[in-house]
Amino acid sequence: MENANSPISLSQAVEAIKTAILQGQYEALKDVNRVQLAVYFAIGKYLSKNTKRFAWGSGVMDKISVQLRKELPGLRGFSSSNLYEMRKFYEAWIMLDSDFPVASGEINNSTNNSILIGEPQEQSNFPVASGKLQTSDYHIDIYNTIAIPNIAEFPVEDFFKVPFSHHSRIITLQKGTDARYYYIHRTAEEHLSVEALEKLIKQKAFENQATRNLWNMSFKITTSRWAWPPTKPLPKCLKTCEKHCQMWNN
Repeated sequence: MENANSPISLSQAVEAIKTAILQGQYEALKDVNRVQLAVYFAIGKYLSKNTKRFAWGSGVMDKISVQLRKELPGLRGFSSSNLYEMRKFYEAWIMLDSDFPVASGEINNSTNNSILIGEPQEQSNFPVASGKLQTSDYHIDIYNTIAIPNIAEFPVEDFFKVPFSHHSRIITLQKGTDARYYYIHRTAEEHLSVEALEKLIKQKAFENQATRNLWNMSFKITTSRWAWPPTKPLPKCLKTCEKHCQMWNN
């Protein structure tokens, strides 16, 4: 049995991440994006936790990446920079951690709100999935790490439709949760490319729609005493806004 306080060796880290990758590849035949996000989130948790616990520097990430590619020839998406992105992904959405308090409520009348990846019997039969994997801090559990948070506003369906590359850009370019929700929804709804997403963020689409919504609400309250089109002249304070009334007073 491993001592929870003893340092994790490079070979142990590589083996844990490699196991998670192989499990993810096996399950990805069913739902590629959902499984990929779950795998990256679980790996991100592992890296985040051990980086803090053992003060892993950039050199460790580089070594893990190099060794992974040696042991899994042809592996893509696991450069040291991508490993950092997985850690950021976990830390940005830590409320999705099944161990996090807000992820413990009932979802759809079920006490288990983990994101389902494979049937239980498939998990137990898969060669690299073992009881040890489910319990040890030296291993990565892709099946039970990520869960739906007990937060009404969380865009569950949209979140799991958005590719990891888009999530990375949203996390990097937007710090506010509401803004992240907004761009996740736009990406899922409009099937945005990374370039289109970045352009939308650069144009401050979230801030602009928030301003429009605020103006729309204020304007409707102010003009509620007048029918549209007006049967009498608008007050001077609203005269300059007359050209916008038809657009925002619907």
